[in-house]
Amino acid sequence: MRYRTYSHDRRFGLAAIAASAFCILTIGGATAANAADIPGSKDPAFLKRYAGSEIISSATRSYDSYDLIVPDPKDASKTVTKTLEGPITRIYYRVPAGHTALEILRNYEQTVKAGFTITYEGLPCQTDGGRERADRAFQSSKTLMTITGIHGGGFLGNPFVTQGGSAAFAPSDGAACFLTATQNKGGQNTALTVAVGEKHDTGSAKFTDNPPIVFKPGEILAMVDTATPKALQLNMTTTKAAADIPGSKDPAFLKRYAGSQIIFSAMRSYDSYDLTLPDPKDPSKTVTQSLEGPITRIFYRVPVGHTALELFRNYEQTVTAAGFTITYEGLPCQTDGGRQRADIAFQSVKSLTANTGIQGGGGIGNPFVTQGGSPTFAPSDGPACFFTATQSKGGQNTALTIAAGEKYDTGSSKFTNTPPIVFKPGETLVMVDVATPKALQINMVTVKAADMASALKSNGVFDLYGVYFDTDKSDVKPESTSTLDEVAKLLKSDASLKLEISGHTDNTGETNHNMQLSDARAKAVVAVLVSKYGIAAARLQAKGYGDTKPVAPNDTDANRAKNRRVELRKV
Repeated sequence: MRYRTYSHDRRFGLAAIAASAFCILTIGGATAANAADIPGSKDPAFLKRYAGSEIISSATRSYDSYDLIVPDPKDASKTVTKTLEGPITRIYYRVPAGHTALEILRNYEQTVKAGFTITYEGLPCQTDGGRERADRAFQSSKTLMTITGIHGGGFLGNPFVTQGGSAAFAPSDGAACFLTATQNKGGQNTALTVAVGEKHDTGSAKFTDNPPIVFKPGEILAMVDTATPKALQLNMTTTKAAADIPGSKDPAFLKRYAGSQIIFSAMRSYDSYDLTLPDPKDPSKTVTQSLEGPITRIFYRVPVGHTALELFRNYEQTVTAAGFTITYEGLPCQTDGGRQRADIAFQSVKSLTANTGIQGGGGIGNPFVTQGGSPTFAPSDGPACFFTATQSKGGQNTALTIAAGEKYDTGSSKFTNTPPIVFKPGETLVMVDVATPKALQINMVTVKAADMASALKSNGVFDLYGVYFDTDKSDVKPESTSTLDEVAKLLKSDASLKLEISGHTDNTGETNHNMQLSDARAKAVVAVLVSKYGIAAARLQAKGYGDTKPVAPNDTDANRAKNRRVELRKV
């Protein structure tokens, strides 16, 4: 369980205490459904509704996280949240005008007490602190923004926020309050949050159902959240889908989620990959570790009826069982920070913009970006999260990034396959990246002395790409031997030939540093030719030009590689 402390006072107004002491509450509970209830909705099996109320929105999450508000065991005047995982249901009721928030809350409280234990009461029902406290209750499920059909600035399933997106209740709305409760029955735990609020500013928020629901002044909104924490049922399989794109396959060590299909697969023979890890100086932040080697990226489409967290946990447990160590969790799965964090994961392969076949204005392999090209998730898309993991086996390191995100705005992006793949609302997209860092296998063809002589005769200059240095170093690597053999042969075949050995870099780094580095590399090549091959030092000049003489624009990795070179110049 995770606990986060908030400093909200737990106060009870004298008027409320007096009312409860001298009045007998008339319970208005009812078990009958309302003809105006939205189709397919129903009350929780163990809970009555307030008489005359109607269900205006209902959503179920097959597996998700829920923050239950409970008193802080260290300070009962404050609260903490206990994070639960399992199925979650959220129901909104509209109660006719003529009642108060406290009246509805007390009705639910006494009904709930029949089998539950009240764990916290967010009282009194009021328009300032009460609304602020109840605001937290409406945020208990981080993912219930889009699926509840709530319009209101995108603030996490809270129908009281202003249209401008304020994080607090609309100031002209009425009193609000809430309670939380728990039950253990037959070995199954159940947690409840019931929040009520009076609607007076009808323009502050409305449901986006068709036709939209507009509240009348004085009506009351009641929210009932039911969370039933339970262990996750793994649903991974080795069975391929007939609809997988031709030639695609799962990673050898990893199962897929049952019923999912591969809709895209790309392989990079050798590329750079940014693995997200916790910042060792501040674990609340992240850093990236750059890896180089073969990279595979696979996208799976998972049918409607599952959640991002459900997929996340299935893959996480499967990866752990396969011998990997989880290095970072981008949680919770949610629509704001969660999408921004998962956006990082979709950008891990810098070169997979065009290769993934994804539309989105250059969103670097991210199928959640808007068509306009914003580098973050489409605001109307659903919750997303990711994790990274590593393994070392038989001397080979492997790094994984697995991200899951729910699709609701089907127009936000689509794959450019023919015919294009369009997502159904509620489907989930899973990305699996596999990076296997390893040393590069040098596969260069050695240029012959005769070719160098011909180029120097006609052009006076020749670019060498077979002389190797480590990044930001000037020591000539052993892999350069075959190329330098040919340079020495060139010089020995023509005793009158004098050369300037020129060093060049790309534009990465500071100009002065690049100049010094290129000069040091040129001098290192001269030193090898003199000491190893016996070439007279007087025939060779070393000079560094840094990034001042590029042969290609420094706009891609391939072009920057062309600019990193040793040049032979006839003098």
